[in-house]
Amino acid sequence: SGFKATSLWLPLERRAFANACIMSMGALGIIGATEPTEYLVSLIGWRSTFLVFAGLVFTVAGLIFAMVPRRDGERAPASFAEQFGQLLRILKLPLFWRLAPFLGLTAGVQIGIQTLWAGPWFRDVMRLGRDQVARHLLWMAVSFMLGILSSGFLADRLGRRGISPLTVMLGYLLAYLAAQTIIVLRVPELSFPAWLVLAATGQAGILAFPWFASRVGNELAGRSNATINFAMFVSAFAAQGVIGMIIGLFAPVATGYAPEAYSWSFGIFLALQVLALGWYLWSHRAYPVRIESIRTG
Repeated sequence: SGFKATSLWLPLERRAFANACIMSMGALGIIGATEPTEYLVSLIGWRSTFLVFAGLVFTVAGLIFAMVPRRDGERAPASFAEQFGQLLRILKLPLFWRLAPFLGLTAGVQIGIQTLWAGPWFRDVMRLGRDQVARHLLWMAVSFMLGILSSGFLADRLGRRGISPLTVMLGYLLAYLAAQTIIVLRVPELSFPAWLVLAATGQAGILAFPWFASRVGNELAGRSNATINFAMFVSAFAAQGVIGMIIGLFAPVATGYAPEAYSWSFGIFLALQVLALGWYLWSHRAYPVRIESIRTG
C-alpha cells in the first residue's frame, strides 16, 4: 500500500527515492528485533515485549488511518474478480517474467538469510556469543536501513542526469552477489564487512518497482508492485526452509551447525541468483520493451 501511495501522489522520477524511504522505515523493525529486544526481554519478559511491540504497531496504524489524506476522485475498491483479472494480466506480461526471477531471488534470499540464518552463522562460523550475535545483527539492521536510503537517493540524483534506476539497482545487486560470494567462501577478514554489504544492497530491487509500474500504467501500478513483492516473499520463505533442509544434511558440530553446511546452502542460492542475473541481462537485450503493447494487454 505504501508503494501504491507513491504511485498516486508523486511523479515517476521521485518514486524510487520515496519507495526507498518507506522500505528503510521497515528496517526500524529489524533494528528493534536485535539488541533492543534482547534487552527488553531480559527486563520485562517475552510476553510483555510482544505486547509493547503490538501496541506500537496499533498506534502507528491508527496514526496512518487518522492522518493520511485520501486522494480526490479515488476509485471504489476493485472486486475480487477485477483484482484477479488484473493479476492475470500482469502474470501474462513477458516484462514481469524478465524482472521477477532476478528481483524475487535477490530480495527474497537476502530476507531469508538475514532474518533467520545470519545469527546462527555468526554463532557457528565466527564463534560469537549470544550478546555478540545480537550486536552484529543490530549493525546489519542499521546497514540495511542506510543501504536502502542510499540506493533511493542515488537513483533520485542520477535519474536527473538521465541514468535509469535499473542501472543503480544492478550496481547494488552486483555488490550484493559479491558479498554473498565472500560469505560462502568464509573469508575471515572480510566476512562481517560482507554481511554489512549484503544487508545494505540486497533490497535494491525495489528501485525497479516505479519503472515497472510506469510501463503497466497507474491502473495496475499497485497490483504490479504487489505481485513482484509476493515473488520476493515466496523466495524468502523458500530460502529459509530449503537452507535449513540442506544444513540438516550435514552432521552437527559442538556449537551447532557445520560451517561447510552454510557454505553449501548459501552457495546453491547464490548460483540460482547468478543464473537469474544472466536471464535478466539476456532477456532485456533479446526482448526490447514495447510500452504500448503492455498497457493495452
